[in-house]
Amino acid sequence: MKKELADWRVRMNQQVEGYRADLTSLQTTLTTEIGGLRSELADVKARIRAQLEANGESIASLHARGDPSTRAELEGSAATVAAAAGGKARG
Repeated sequence: MKKELADWRVRMNQQVEGYRADLTSLQTTLTTEIGGLRSELADVKARIRAQLEANGESIASLHARGDPSTRAELEGSAATVAAAAGGKARG
């Protein structure tokens, strides 16, 4: 009986070590993926911020010139970009 119990414990320890190795591998993979996604998100935020700033400058320029035809187009474009950014325009 002692031998069976010892064998069972060895098998359980081996399983636990296998699971730990799997979890460590998964954690490493997830950490790498999360880092990549954070980097991509930062790039997207920077592009959207730049687009919003460019649109704001264009709209301000059109307002200064008083050009009503293109103003509506740019405001619609700015709204589209803001919606893509989650409805929040940060400067």
